[in-house]
Amino acid sequence: MFANSMSPVVLDQDGHTVENFQILNEQKDDSRFTASLKYEGQETFRLGEIQLFDAPHGYEGDCEVYGEGYQMLTQSEGTLSQRQALTKYTDEGHYRLPSPQGMATVHNLLHFEPMSADSRLLAFSSCRRFAGEFRYDGQSLQIALCGDGILVEPGDVLELEDFIEIQGPREKCFQILGQEMAQNHPILTWSQRPTGWCSWYCYGPEVTEQDITDNMAALGSMKTPLDYIQIDDGYQAAMGDWLLQDKAFPTPIKDLCQNIRSAGKKPAIWIAPFIAEEGSKLFQEHPEYFVQDDEGKPLRSDRITFGGWRRGPWYMLDGTHPEARDYLRHVVKTMRDEWGVAYFKMDANVWGALGGRYHDPKAGRVEAYRRGMEAIVDEVGKDCFLLGCNAPMWPSLGLVHGMRVTGDVFRSNHHFYVLAREGLYRNWQHGTLWLNDPDCIVLDNLVVEQITPGGDVEAYPPLTQEAFLYHATYIAATGGMLLSGDRLPSFSPRGQEILDKVAALPGEAALFSGTDFERGELQSDEGHWLFLLNHDENESRQYSLPQGAQAYLLPKTALLKEDSLELPPFSGAIFSL
Repeated sequence: MFANSMSPVVLDQDGHTVENFQILNEQKDDSRFTASLKYEGQETFRLGEIQLFDAPHGYEGDCEVYGEGYQMLTQSEGTLSQRQALTKYTDEGHYRLPSPQGMATVHNLLHFEPMSADSRLLAFSSCRRFAGEFRYDGQSLQIALCGDGILVEPGDVLELEDFIEIQGPREKCFQILGQEMAQNHPILTWSQRPTGWCSWYCYGPEVTEQDITDNMAALGSMKTPLDYIQIDDGYQAAMGDWLLQDKAFPTPIKDLCQNIRSAGKKPAIWIAPFIAEEGSKLFQEHPEYFVQDDEGKPLRSDRITFGGWRRGPWYMLDGTHPEARDYLRHVVKTMRDEWGVAYFKMDANVWGALGGRYHDPKAGRVEAYRRGMEAIVDEVGKDCFLLGCNAPMWPSLGLVHGMRVTGDVFRSNHHFYVLAREGLYRNWQHGTLWLNDPDCIVLDNLVVEQITPGGDVEAYPPLTQEAFLYHATYIAATGGMLLSGDRLPSFSPRGQEILDKVAALPGEAALFSGTDFERGELQSDEGHWLFLLNHDENESRQYSLPQGAQAYLLPKTALLKEDSLELPPFSGAIFSL
């Protein structure tokens, strides 16, 4: 219905229709649309957007909808008449991406699930040059590709992103989409899901060399097969100066990484490749490496978006600048060859894809970001694991081995619940587009002040053991990466027991029967598993159990009978079948 009705309309940055485009290589039927546009006009202009569809969508207000975000932290659910963002860090609010007045805007895909008919998934299955948007209200739907103000000259050809429309059961729709996307952007493969320990959720930016050493020693005495020790934000002298270290690390990072290897583990490190603070050596010596404003000066990120959560506002590296790409190559090559780093957590990636004026005037934010990422992949992608974090989702296709699919974990019921919804909505991506990273598993109460994605500092009261089992069940159900975020020298025996059991499960995603995400199953070569989540903080819930179900992870306060389970408030359980 939608694919067959598409007819490209080109608008310039002022919203005026641009004529004189010839449609090339058009393929259009009931499920797919793809084409290229050749500009045969005489005047150079800057591209605003390419509208593909603008008409009634035909659904009632109670139709359930789900939409992806441009960047990691944004997802939308609810109904056509009442859209709900999963977090407050939205594309239009927090990141200030433009959205038409009076319409909800989602990116990459839009899923309709009416009350009495098959669901319908509309999606862009590629993201090589343009970001795709879906804008809707109670009656109408607009589908467009963002032009980002790129320069278009006579004779230029604009290759549009591939669009697909799929109808049927929800899980089948997303399975087909994943296959299509993997064909357009072949996955960066890795032999197995990474496991390890991360410093951020127990020390934050105040991490010291001694903290790393202490946890390395504790990890060496644990039976849990955790491979990587990840040094997170806090080791570097400044944002952007990744090869210069903070005074909290008196030993050269190179030697610390060697110590990690000598202990039988693999060193991992945090970098934010597309940002720099104003006082950094990189920015002071090479302001030309950064995205520019209309006057040709470096564009401070808070002029167009959120300025950054620590030591901001940041400046944004220009992936179209050849010398900026050389800098990225130099950093990751040095870390790999001289430091021995085997895993890069690349954070704040979306700042490489937020707009401005680029060195190449014919490149927009997607292309600029992909060129920068390709430089990193070409340099170390065969040898080192690359994790995208706080990244633009579709622009990262084919350029990372792993992808964070949730916001940061905080030790609170509310955050555990939100992360579960964020991550489980994206279970279909695991192993198809990349390895999903549901963020660290935390199993002990710690009084830790954390920096939120919005730059606030928060701390939370102690949690119940049931809440930690809820969190562990969600992490296990994603099948994704498994990194501990607790202080290992004081790790509790109960936390150790839960971690060991989660680590022993298959690294595959469970399939949930609906978007309430209460009951999921996983059938793999290693066994058959049932995952149960009680999201209610006040009431217990009853669950039927298949014959022969054996408790694998269960709260001590649960009431288990032969064929049923009463799960206490806000808790989770895992059974083998």
